[in-house]
Amino acid sequence: MNVRTLPAPVDEAGSRLSVVAWPLAMAGLAVLFAGLLSRTLMAPLGHDEQMFFTAGMMFGHGDLYGDFGYNHLPNLPILMSAAAAIVPDRPFVAGRLLVFAGWLAAAGVLGWLAWRATASRWVAALAVLLLIANPLLTEQAGTLISNNFLPISFALGGLIAFLAAVDRATPSPLLVLLAGFLLSFAIGLKANYVLLIPPFAVAAVLVPPGIAWGHRLRIVTLPLVIGGIIGGVPTLAQLVADRAGFLAHVLGYHQGPHRVWAAAQPDALVMSMQKRLILAQSVWMSGATLLVAIICVAVIVQLARRRWRPRWPVLLVAALVAGGMVVAFIPVPSFPQYFAPPLPFALVLMILLLGELPQDERSALAPLLIAAALLAVIGAAPRLLGQLPGLATPSRWTGNEIHRVSRAISAAAAGRPVATLAPVHVVAAGGTIYPELAAGPFVYRVADLIPAADRRHYRLVSPATLPALLDADPPGAILVGLEGALDDGLRQYAAAREYRPVSLPRDADARLTLYVRR
Repeated sequence: MNVRTLPAPVDEAGSRLSVVAWPLAMAGLAVLFAGLLSRTLMAPLGHDEQMFFTAGMMFGHGDLYGDFGYNHLPNLPILMSAAAAIVPDRPFVAGRLLVFAGWLAAAGVLGWLAWRATASRWVAALAVLLLIANPLLTEQAGTLISNNFLPISFALGGLIAFLAAVDRATPSPLLVLLAGFLLSFAIGLKANYVLLIPPFAVAAVLVPPGIAWGHRLRIVTLPLVIGGIIGGVPTLAQLVADRAGFLAHVLGYHQGPHRVWAAAQPDALVMSMQKRLILAQSVWMSGATLLVAIICVAVIVQLARRRWRPRWPVLLVAALVAGGMVVAFIPVPSFPQYFAPPLPFALVLMILLLGELPQDERSALAPLLIAAALLAVIGAAPRLLGQLPGLATPSRWTGNEIHRVSRAISAAAAGRPVATLAPVHVVAAGGTIYPELAAGPFVYRVADLIPAADRRHYRLVSPATLPALLDADPPGAILVGLEGALDDGLRQYAAAREYRPVSLPRDADARLTLYVRR
């Protein structure tokens, strides 16, 4: 990557003002990151965590798909299992810290790229600020144990490794190999990131320009493919072991029973294209995302005045932004976090565009960049700093509260399995659950909608077959309260078999009720 120096109005590294302003800016970013850490550790338990966290805890104790009903690609349970092994006494806290580590990695590679492309530490700080100030990412998408934020870290790492490897005088095959691994691992975290494949497939055979095709094949194309195969081993292994079962869970579930269930819900889920477009507008045309878009447009206008022709890194990243926008509309029903994939690439595009500006043309954008930074801070500070005091009270961290509740539930079950659609509250402290309910509500609620041809790939239980399952191996306790009417089958079983309610720790979710055997 070509390194250019930003003009004095943007980066006055040697000025008296910068000597004071830079430490203050770094301190401000550190405080915002501390606020994000606190927000991550104290965010209430998310619905999706019932499946993602539990899959990580069950990984290695049976088949992720056939036994436990997991319905995404396998890399997140692998990471979650590794995090839990590092902090076995508090696995839920470890999972939330894993997500925060993803934030640090994403911020680090963005900052490095900005410095490499513009030679401006202020632009690097702005890029990191616009990442951490994004309201979509700092809500559930970037604070819960899920496959929404972690793919961003790996995808950014892969992209920047590729740029660093290829946009230089002599491409580095080892860095290209690393890029292929990281990009493939990102796809294995969330299938939506297949958007990475077409742009990089084209780039792998066309860049860098100016070298012989055969040489490019050896030092770019093949290392990228090999790295991709290595990063894709977990997914490829599942395909080899049980292709039909794997596809039934990862594709069939989402395209069939999940859509049917969503369409039947009384509350208005985002199903139609019109509603998805409105949701996309609310995500992409607001907050830090809008600021990034404005900066990109302003830079392009500057560049267009001198008949600028974009270099291949800009075209590659622009293709990734476009691909992310297209892929965001594929899942139905739609949720805000589905519109996250193009956001990190838009930040990279902003950085590369700023790097394309000659030094004598950048100073005109200094007021815009400063204004964007101020608006980002104003928008992010209330959201990130509100829970900052929580860092000083670990007992209030969600993972620690769940651990205390989980220990109480496991003790009440007296070594028997716990029947629940909220398995996080059982497995967080090592309790036993029924494999048929390991996916929480996500398979249970659609069990009767799964096509007959796919049923052989599941350990299914539905409200109608629940009593037979529990009678065959009576639960030591029954936990209900988080799934509304979907918990009725468990409540009815508890009443019919004369289970009695017992108290939970004071910091347990007020909706939870625990029944134990008389």
